[in-house]
Amino acid sequence: MAKLISIGEIIADTLIGGVNNQINLGGAPLNACAQVIKLGGDAVYLSKIGAGTYSKALISELDNNNIDKKFIVVDKHHNTTIAYVSINEIGEESYTDFKAYDIGDIIGITGFVFKTKTGEISVHAKAVTLLSKSLMPLPEKFHGL
Repeated sequence: MAKLISIGEIIADTLIGGVNNQINLGGAPLNACAQVIKLGGDAVYLSKIGAGTYSKALISELDNNNIDKKFIVVDKHHNTTIAYVSINEIGEESYTDFKAYDIGDIIGITGFVFKTKTGEISVHAKAVTLLSKSLMPLPEKFHGL
């Protein structure tokens, strides 16, 4: 079987609200890589990640998704950009929809760029829009094409 080589960004989707704040991996190339691996395929991800507060959490999520980190470069001079989504800002209905999106769904975020107290560049969401829904849910195991 051919190996997927996926190159692109790693995005930290941060869900603020409820009992716990939640960090999810994001970025279309990374989501594609994760899907191939979940289907039992062979995939490698190439990217560069900042060394900010969320880096450890993102790298832990890569491990949780069985994504090989050997081609992930950690840039100690820059932080990772964060999509900051708050129930207070986008409303309960949009927030509930956002939390229910699947890996592979493509979203648009409208908002403003800001720096956190730790100096990380972030996008504060004013609106989240589902641009494209995954056509099929992921199967539990890969059975070939």
